[in-house]
Amino acid sequence: MKILWCLYAVLCSLCISILADDIQTLKEENKTLKQRIEMLENAFIELKKQIKDQNPKEEDKNTPLRDLLHKENKELLERIDKIEKQTSLLQMKFLKGKLDISFYGYIKIDTIYDTARTNNGNVAYWAESEESIDKEDDQFNLTPNQTRFGFDIKAPLFEGIETTGKMEMDFYGGGNENASRFRFRHIYLKVHWKESDFSILAGQTFDLMAPLTANTINFMVMCSTGNLGYRRPQIRFSKGWTLGEDTRLSTEVAFTRMVGRASVLYPEYLDSGEDAGFPSTQARVGISLPLWTTKPACFGISGHWGQEEYDLDNKGKNKDFDSWSIALDITLPISEKILFKGEIWIGKNLSSYLASIQQGVNLKRLKEISCHGGWLSLEIGPFDRWRFNLGSGVDDPSDEDLSPGDRSKNWSVFVNTFYNLTDYCTVGGEVSYWNTTFENLKKGDSIRLQGTMILNF
Repeated sequence: MKILWCLYAVLCSLCISILADDIQTLKEENKTLKQRIEMLENAFIELKKQIKDQNPKEEDKNTPLRDLLHKENKELLERIDKIEKQTSLLQMKFLKGKLDISFYGYIKIDTIYDTARTNNGNVAYWAESEESIDKEDDQFNLTPNQTRFGFDIKAPLFEGIETTGKMEMDFYGGGNENASRFRFRHIYLKVHWKESDFSILAGQTFDLMAPLTANTINFMVMCSTGNLGYRRPQIRFSKGWTLGEDTRLSTEVAFTRMVGRASVLYPEYLDSGEDAGFPSTQARVGISLPLWTTKPACFGISGHWGQEEYDLDNKGKNKDFDSWSIALDITLPISEKILFKGEIWIGKNLSSYLASIQQGVNLKRLKEISCHGGWLSLEIGPFDRWRFNLGSGVDDPSDEDLSPGDRSKNWSVFVNTFYNLTDYCTVGGEVSYWNTTFENLKKGDSIRLQGTMILNF
């Protein structure tokens, strides 16, 4: 962790040192140009006064000198506007050698009130059973942990090959509530052959199957209530085909690390995913095409297969458990300001993909937990500075694979709004309802009220 903090400090120092000279130079040029405009404006006022004194009736007539002053004034204003935009861009973009590196992110503060306890508070996965907590056990949380930042890296085009990379981090890496640790979300490189539309990605990023997310203020975007998929290390191969002027078919295959449960016998260095001895495989086929709006509609089918190996004793006894899924996704513009999105899926042993309410293998019965689920949402807007979202989702494990106390069904519904205070600052509010049932336990439910403030950069 100390090494990561040192790396972050070095990157920040590099950004500051490179940006400082360029920004200062632009600011000085900006100041000089503004002084020149002020001088020209004063000269123009004086000339106008002299013309009026000499011939009041001619004050509105154009003269070559007046035309020249107007033209130069306009050109200087345009140059100042351009420089100010360049200064703004330089604050987030700099060059290292021949690499183009952009710095981006946002600061996000969330205020949350739950009428009953949810797991885990800062984010919501499910509502706890009324038998395990006081039914009226309301909760309050305040956290900046979703704040994130990252770097997009782009190398010069070389013989038709585009090379890019990304590093992105947030503060959900554990630690105390007032001393959170950061973690890597994305860290990968990508090589793209533009002419053939073929690319190779290596590193950690989102799962390939079920690629969509709902636009919620709650950080987990409906995971465990219908949204399938997370992030993991992978090597991904992608190929696109242009089928028409605005129609594109894409095929993707990824070989990923199977992230499993920590080994019961060797938890310090082994998990059931790596113990399988081979990667899991993910694939997706998608098509985007125009329908009745300017925005394209997208349809996809995807899935994965992998295995986990559980060591049952220290004498070599073990058992393999399959993990698989099949998913359909749709992005459908209803109009220019209304977008429908959704996914449905079915699978088995999906805890590391944040589905099946994070229950993958029933160790008491030594069997995988089957499940199905999905979600849908409407994105409405923007209307001036306002945007609106609403949606619902459900995650439903198979009851016959569960044991007493396990979570048997989880669903939620949400509605939220965002308002842009400025071009950079956004505020928002969300109301959601959570309902979770359990095997042989009372259900749990909660109403969640969440407000947020976001500064984008």
